[in-house]
This record gives sequence, structure tokens and C-alpha cells, in this order.
Amino acid sequence: MAQALRDAGEEVALLALLDSHAQSDPHDDPNELAALTAWELGDGQSWPQEHFATVERIVQAHLRAVRGWTPKPYEGRAILFSAHQRGVICDATLGWEPLLPRLSVIEVEADHFSLLREPAIDEIARELHAALEGGL
Repeated sequence: MAQALRDAGEEVALLALLDSHAQSDPHDDPNELAALTAWELGDGQSWPQEHFATVERIVQAHLRAVRGWTPKPYEGRAILFSAHQRGVICDATLGWEPLLPRLSVIEVEADHFSLLREPAIDEIARELHAALEGGL
């Protein structure tokens, strides 16, 4: 989206990424991803089937979009909020480093799904505010 806005002559102050992988979703099995999503949103067992079917359709659309997209280099300011769990070692840039030369990474103590819940979202809000005010 930031690329398209710049190409259209718009100014993009900051590209913010929320635990987004540069290449593909690490979960490429739609059933596994739907089950993970349902589990995170609730217990997955007490859900009416139509709610799970909705989650499954969203997951399928997500995976189709990811498979059809190839990231390109972007020269603007970028910040990645990377979900981080103690004891789990991974590339904190989630593959973005070669594509985003002005990338700042903030590891947030959370998993992918809890990133947008308290207390993680409070940290993201503070850091995003600081970045937009010129702090990064």
C-alpha cells in the first residue's frame, strides 16, 4: 500500500508493519491456520459452525492474497512490530531487512494473535506515536 501511495504522488510518513512476514505466511495450511485463529479467538469448540466457517473463509482469502504477492524494496521509513516470545529465536526482521533499508524493529512480548491486545497494544501505541512524532 505504501508503494502504491508513493507511486500516486502521496506522502507516506511511515510504513508500520504488525508481525508481518516479507515472504509468506509461516502457516500455509488453511485448516491449521483457521484452527489456530479459532483457538486464539476462543476455545474453538464452543463456536457455532457458521462462525468457524467465517474464520476459515477469511483465512483462505488471506492465504490467496499472500501467495499472489511479491514484496518489493521500499526506501521510506518503516517500523516492524515483531511478536516475540521468550525462548523463541527467530529473525526479528521477519525477512524485511533486505527490502526495507530504513527498517526499525521493535520486538513486543506477545504472540501473533495477542499483539493487538493489552498490554502489547499499549506498547505498540506508545512506540507508533513516538515514531510519528519523529522519535525513530
